[in-house]
Amino acid sequence: MSAHMAEQDAPPAAPMRLLHVIAGAPVGGAETFAQDAILALHGRGLWQRVICRPYPALKARFIAARLEMMPFAFSLADRLRGRGRVIRAAAQEADLVHAWMSRANSFIPARMPCPVIGWFGDYYDLKYFRRADCFFCVTPDIARHVIANGAPPHRVFMLNTFGTMPEAARISRAALDTPADARVLLVLARLHGVKGIDTMLEALVRLPDCTLWVAGDGPERASLEALAARLGVDRRVRFLGWRGDRKALLEAADICVLPSRYEPFGTVIVEAWAAGRPLVATRADGARQYVRDGENGLLCPIDDVTALASCLRRVLDEPGLAARLIAGGSAAYQADFTREIVTDRLLAAYSRCLELGERRFDTLVEVADLDPVRLDALKSAAGGGPHAAALAAVALAHGARGATAARLEAAWPGALLRERGRRVLCLDERALDHSAALLPTDAGQGVPDRLLAALKVD
Repeated sequence: MSAHMAEQDAPPAAPMRLLHVIAGAPVGGAETFAQDAILALHGRGLWQRVICRPYPALKARFIAARLEMMPFAFSLADRLRGRGRVIRAAAQEADLVHAWMSRANSFIPARMPCPVIGWFGDYYDLKYFRRADCFFCVTPDIARHVIANGAPPHRVFMLNTFGTMPEAARISRAALDTPADARVLLVLARLHGVKGIDTMLEALVRLPDCTLWVAGDGPERASLEALAARLGVDRRVRFLGWRGDRKALLEAADICVLPSRYEPFGTVIVEAWAAGRPLVATRADGARQYVRDGENGLLCPIDDVTALASCLRRVLDEPGLAARLIAGGSAAYQADFTREIVTDRLLAAYSRCLELGERRFDTLVEVADLDPVRLDALKSAAGGGPHAAALAAVALAHGARGATAARLEAAWPGALLRERGRRVLCLDERALDHSAALLPTDAGQGVPDRLLAALKVD
């Protein structure tokens, strides 16, 4: 486990009050996780209030949990009237505001009374997160995207989601007009072009003993049904619409398939692992970061019908492969994606955000410039250790704020300093270690150089 994850392993000791702002519809993957996370935090006894659109499904979940919900339309009229002030007023009672996804963040007004957290479930444009003080990202690559676009790395956190699968009654294949001996492939996805369901339909032509269940709805449903008919597989495809019994569907299927062209994370990955089903996915962003080919799933190129059909055939026919993938997926799920682990890490990240406070308190302080010869010598003496080298690269001073060149000289005998005039964001050891863990080394640029580029320096 990486250093920045390790520091989030324990929940905070002190209680806190959270205001959540959710602007999306209740059926999207990120929005569903937002609801589940809020309910998990509610189970830990936290004071919470939710500002969201008054969808019946949202109201039912929050009312059942006795959580206070404030309706808000997040409309153009609300924006023009400056109704973000309603959020600011509600935040007076909170210690933190968690704004989920870009639209919610775009409504956060200036002069908020407490720190604001922006949630990144995708590679969002940071222009919508101008008021965010901390940034929660669902994958390491999204975290690096956020840093590359100007977020201070010590305020960026990588946080997994957990599977969103309520208990449901078992499903009979007969109820879905599926023969008992059919090999069932399951796609859980919105019916949109980025999800690659057309590729799955074309692969189904090469898998005559298989039936495909597609659970989801969206703008491409009619065109996908027409494609299935043209391919001659319509009798082996069941378009099930949007379903609330994802767990039961997974348990009734043989393989979970994620054929996406674009997938920043893919909660379906976690759901397949949690349900004990083998996973076959394309090499979209999310799967590339989490699925280890041949260990906890099989990966194939995007839009490659032959490769997708071949991977599915391997899982169906290769002795022992499905069991190995299931075991690997279960191990990955238990290590990082259970409800308990994710909730603990979320609480710990909230606690750290409280410690960091508002971003305006991060100040650049004047120090001397860095002597590259001495810097290289220190990196060598550190044996390539990223922590010591990163400390050197940003001329770290203990006592961070208000540091002076003289104090830096005292903190680092044989100093790295050459001349005055450079300003850097000085961080304590914990914050710098956290930042270094988010920025992996590669062939052309190591952790110290990435840190120096990511931290504000002028």
